[in-house]
Amino acid sequence: YGGMINEPSANETANTFLAIEEYEGLHRAVYIAAETIAAGKEITAFYGCDYERNYVAGTAAKVPHWFGL
Repeated sequence: YGGMINEPSANETANTFLAIEEYEGLHRAVYIAAETIAAGKEITAFYGCDYERNYVAGTAAKVPHWFGL
């Protein structure tokens, strides 16, 4: 998964979160905006606590109440 979406920088919060959906018998990654993202603003997603990194990442997006988790 992941594509070309970077993690948020330290002290920033991601503006999308990852969901997995089933479509025609297959599973696919879907990034869902957790907030309105202005034109030109970078789309970011937190890769998870188990992702090995050599930098300090920001935090995960807050999943909106309407998503139903």
